[in-house]
Amino acid sequence: MAAVAGLSFFGLLPFAGMIMAAVADWIDIRHALLCSSCCYAVIGIIVLWWAGDAAGEEVLPTQA
Repeated sequence: MAAVAGLSFFGLLPFAGMIMAAVADWIDIRHALLCSSCCYAVIGIIVLWWAGDAAGEEVLPTQA
């Protein structure tokens, strides 16, 4: 499992660095980091919501 995580991390890291450098040249580095952190948060929320649905847990409990 650690080998798969390591390969996926080190396999994506150079491409992410090149993309981030291009975006930072296009817009300012502050805006690029802000956009990437917002995207990371949104994707994280979606993944956690999906994982809760897959586990059969209710993400936002409703009041009855």
